[in-house]
Amino acid sequence: MPPGEAPDRMHCLISQISGVEFRLLSRVIRNEALPMEYALRGERGVIASKDYRHIPVIAAYAPLESIELGMVLKLDEEELLRPMNEQLKVIVMYISGLIIAEILLLYWLVRKLIKAIRGSRKAKERSDQFSTELAYKEFALRERLKEITCLYEIGSNMKSEFSIQEICQIVFKHLIAAMQYPDDASAYIELDGIQYMSDSFKCEGIHFLQSKIELDGKICGHLYVFYSYDKSFLAFEEQKLLDAVARDIESWLARKRLEQALVSVAEENQRQIGQELHDNLGQQIAAISYQAKALEKRMITAGDKASTAIATSIATQSQSAVTQCRQLAQGLLPFELETNGLIAVLHAFTAKIATTYKIDCHFSTNSAVIMNDDVALNLYRIVQEAVNNAIRHGRAQQISISFLIEKGKLWLSIADNGSGFSHNHASHDIKNIITPGIGIKIMRYRAKQIGAILEFLERSEGGVEVNVSRKLS
Repeated sequence: MPPGEAPDRMHCLISQISGVEFRLLSRVIRNEALPMEYALRGERGVIASKDYRHIPVIAAYAPLESIELGMVLKLDEEELLRPMNEQLKVIVMYISGLIIAEILLLYWLVRKLIKAIRGSRKAKERSDQFSTELAYKEFALRERLKEITCLYEIGSNMKSEFSIQEICQIVFKHLIAAMQYPDDASAYIELDGIQYMSDSFKCEGIHFLQSKIELDGKICGHLYVFYSYDKSFLAFEEQKLLDAVARDIESWLARKRLEQALVSVAEENQRQIGQELHDNLGQQIAAISYQAKALEKRMITAGDKASTAIATSIATQSQSAVTQCRQLAQGLLPFELETNGLIAVLHAFTAKIATTYKIDCHFSTNSAVIMNDDVALNLYRIVQEAVNNAIRHGRAQQISISFLIEKGKLWLSIADNGSGFSHNHASHDIKNIITPGIGIKIMRYRAKQIGAILEFLERSEGGVEVNVSRKLS
């Protein structure tokens, strides 16, 4: 720097494309030293700065110590970075393309994944819905199976020989078990003003179902089911079950009353036939016998031996027919029951059986108890049927009838040595093994009518023993 020049300025030779230019420049521009300043200080290096034109440049500076000058080589940043920027633009374009492609691929994959997730959720929802419906249908099916089982058990156990009390207990047992909440349910049946209640009956129930029991178009009772808690949502299905059970009770009552009517009609017909045999046909045959006897005497007086023999035969056969009519009338209408009682009638009956069928038939008793006509008639009919079965079906040659009173109970036994009932069971109690005909059904019905228990037992020595037991009132 020449003497007298300002210390904050420096002389510079600036080499450009257009040539070399000599200029006087400030050492510091905007409080920032120029690269030349660093070179004049004896420093070396490269720096990013702005030159005297205020243009960003990359400058390399170094001192020329031998001549006490400095040298700066600079390039504009824009010029230096232009190739890089161009390459960066290309790279950015490629990267942008890759990014867009990746975004599109990722979107495609994510969309498929989202679609799969949504499908999975919908499938899970459908599966849950199907599982719920299946569980509900399974529950409903189990309930229907319970109801079907209930109706089957009730229908198959409603035997005509059972009493109303026994039928009601059968209904309670199976009906309550078929309810959806059997622990909270109780039931009772009202028939002809009489109530039959289940063992767990709770009259304080707040929700109940009922069904009418009708017979011959008239209401004769009701079937009730009580719940201790509100179960009104069950009303529709369980009401149908209740109605079905009520129809079963109606059918049983109809059969029961029909059997009662049939037995009454049969008994009345027997009475009428016996009365007719005794009072009409027997008397007419007796009159024929008397006339034959008179004719016989006349033929003897007239000396007509051939006509006498015929008249004698007619008289004998007529007398035999009278005896048979009386025996038939006695069997159909045991007159002695009203006058002499059951014991006398059974003595006469066994004697007639022994004489008629030429078998060993005897009767024994330890009592001469007097009972009402209805009980005596039913017991007598049971003996008749049992003896008839022993002779006709069992071909028995020995029949023993005993009538005992012990410990406040009546015991009637009819034992035979016949072939018995054919079955393949080992049990000696054949109450539920035999196939009952109408005769055995009527025997059971008669036993129920008088409050007695009827049993059929297989004897170890062969044959069958029919037992009737009844508490004395």
